Amino acid sequence: MRLYMSIIHVAQGIFSDNRKTTVKINKNVFCSIGISFNQPKFSPCAYWNQNGTFFANASSRPFGLFVNVNNSVYASEQDTNRFQVWSSLGGTPIRTASAALSNPAGIFVHSNGNIYIDKGDLGTVAKWTPNSTSSIDVMNVDAQCMGIFVDINNILYCSASDSHKVFKRALNSSTINATIAAGNGTCSSQTNTICYPHGVFVDNNFTLYIAEYGQDRISRFRKGELNGTALVGSTVPGTFHLSSPMGVVLDGDGYLFIVDQGNDRIVGSGPLGFQCIVGCSGSSGSALNQLQGPRSLAFDTYGNLYLMWYAFIDISLNDSPLMIINTDNSDIYTTTTSTTSPTKTKSTSTTSTPSAASTTLTSTTSTTETTATTSTPSAATTLRRKTTSASSTTSSTATSITSSVLMTVFLPLSFVFLFLSMRMI
Repeated sequence: MRLYMSIIHVAQGIFSDNRKTTVKINKNVFCSIGISFNQPKFSPCAYWNQNGTFFANASSRPFGLFVNVNNSVYASEQDTNRFQVWSSLGGTPIRTASAALSNPAGIFVHSNGNIYIDKGDLGTVAKWTPNSTSSIDVMNVDAQCMGIFVDINNILYCSASDSHKVFKRALNSSTINATIAAGNGTCSSQTNTICYPHGVFVDNNFTLYIAEYGQDRISRFRKGELNGTALVGSTVPGTFHLSSPMGVVLDGDGYLFIVDQGNDRIVGSGPLGFQCIVGCSGSSGSALNQLQGPRSLAFDTYGNLYLMWYAFIDISLNDSPLMIINTDNSDIYTTTTSTTSPTKTKSTSTTSTPSAASTTLTSTTSTTETTATTSTPSAATTLRRKTTSASSTTSSTATSITSSVLMTVFLPLSFVFLFLSMRMI
């Protein structure tokens, strides 16, 4: 066995995205223009393949992950004090930079191509312009930035984990000193505090979402508010269990997707509440349906899910585990490598649904049926998006019922007519 820290790619079901200007790429697939990151809108029936495939090998303790609207993938690597960039095809990095970085964590890419990255133990955020070989400092903070984000008003955010604060600073400001956006420096469960914040996300209403690693919860701070609301987590009664969450992103409908690091899984919300969507076996490991200490997540324009995590990969799979090239966007139903026919599994999960009149979450229990395909990994394995079509299921059921009625009613009548005919003769 060889230790790799790898980016894993998980394909998913149908979605569309109509934020700002949209361009149709193929059947039921849209992308957004005007922002640097991807916020797909998913069908309520969307689900993700449980077997991931490796997109690229980042072999030096990677941490931060970003996928832009061109599906280029960016990752910070802590052991080598650098960041790397891959095209949408994976393989060999198209850019590597390392000047003045020390144990970097959070990373964010602006729509103009500028890369904002934590300088690690230096307590500073640096900006790298496209194709530059050096950076300039753009924010000073009092601790390492585990998460970085830039909102649509060009406000830069940093989650300074060890100081239990989230900082912000306007990119057009004349000073690089930051102000506090959330937290007061105290780690507690109080609404005006945050505890070891990691991933951060800011929506178009300038609402700040924080993954609180130290409080096992996701908190929300509306614009201008110093007191937040705990949305989900182990310390939020009646909601979904989380353990040391490290990342949070929102899709185009405002649903949360969470890196549940302590439980080695990805949790997502939707019309039916919260549920596990990837790494749901209940244990960590090196199998393609397991995660081991996931750290970051991001969507590409097609709704595929990219994860940064630590994984043990058998060297026999591939000398360099760059195992996915997902370029065929014309078909959204198939997996290319399969050794058995699909089998159905039924699972019952407890989910949490937001109350329409308040910010509290209520628990409901739902039973869902999914179709899983058993695949054998290989160097050429490519998982494509799949979906369950409600209309086709309804049509098939209706056809079956119609056939049964015909057989039940008309077959006996034919025997009656035959008998009467014979009597008349």
